Amino acid sequence: MSLVKSAFSYGALVGIALSVCSGLRAENKTLCKKTEVSLFSCGLSNSKVVSICASENGASNYLEYRYGTASKVELSYKADAEDKKNVFHRAEITYANNAEDTIWFHNGPFMYSIFMPARGIPGIEVSRNKDVIARHECADGWRGAWRKPSKDSPLIIDHGSGDSTKFESLW
Repeated sequence: MSLVKSAFSYGALVGIALSVCSGLRAENKTLCKKTEVSLFSCGLSNSKVVSICASENGASNYLEYRYGTASKVELSYKADAEDKKNVFHRAEITYANNAEDTIWFHNGPFMYSIFMPARGIPGIEVSRNKDVIARHECADGWRGAWRKPSKDSPLIIDHGSGDSTKFESLW
């Protein structure tokens, strides 16, 4: 399996992910711009929004994680095809009686992870030096629509699937 695959099959993360929560006004459901493709977006239990946005048409020019509100993005992380210093990771993690697609990135000592379980509620988790310091679920569970990108993205390293022990060294 190719190491750089494009978001769990880019479409899976993206696809599974676009859970948009109805508790927010329509214009606040995503932090993506009108010219971007929203791959994942949801309102969180802490009244913030988390989004993963892609360049128009899902082309692989850039992917960007955004966290905050429509009036103030508090954190962004951008993987850009021209400046390859940042990258996203993706894996399908299996458990005894569940599985989840996860996309994550590292920013200094922090790891930001968006999880989308087969059973349960999607959300985000933030770890510092491997200790979980915050976890927020999508306020309205799996609600909304998703769009499969038109192309795979070289900006996401796909680590395949397996139990969590397979991926611990990456976290």
